[in-house]
Amino acid sequence: MTTWTVHQLLEATGGQLLCGDPSRPVDGITIDSRAFTPGQAFVAIRGTRLDGHAFLEDVAQRQAACLIVSDAPAAALLAGHPARRPGVPLSAGPS
Repeated sequence: MTTWTVHQLLEATGGQLLCGDPSRPVDGITIDSRAFTPGQAFVAIRGTRLDGHAFLEDVAQRQAACLIVSDAPAAALLAGHPARRPGVPLSAGPS
């Protein structure tokens, strides 16, 4: 399995690092918080029934390697939230 870094994910997605260490390794990527495992990046997608942004705090507490969001206000709230696990990189997708 290939391990990426947060920096490489940012380059591939055109995202912007909001906080955290860009050299942090990422072991996989998921959009499903139920299937999430520690070390993966979690991509928050807004769907018709659920909004992945609602699960950001949960996966951050469960040792996410990186959080990738499209909702800038949700990202800003999480970046400053005291429950956010320190060191979890937070990335916003391209505008």
